[in-house]
Amino acid sequence: MASIDTSNTPPPAKTDDGAWLLNLKRDVQPVTFKKGRDYAEARKVSLLAREGEKVTAKVLGSEVARYDVSIWPASGGGTESQCNCVSSNKYGPHCKHEVA
Repeated sequence: MASIDTSNTPPPAKTDDGAWLLNLKRDVQPVTFKKGRDYAEARKVSLLAREGEKVTAKVLGSEVARYDVSIWPASGGGTESQCNCVSSNKYGPHCKHEVA
């Protein structure tokens, strides 16, 4: 039986992905969370990538613009994020693109 080479396999992430979603839901307004989930379900998220515990993506906005989004676990718990839209950190700690 042949063995499988796992030398190039990245180590598993330390953060539970479900915890990120719960933190986002806790930290944002219900309308923002719903809009973000609607964006995700409408497949407006592309170029999704993970490097270590940081996730990056492009999110198609409502006006055809694409936004650069990054999200990662905060050192003391919770979630930190960054988006280049005008609403990022304006109405709360995360925008709908970051939730998506």
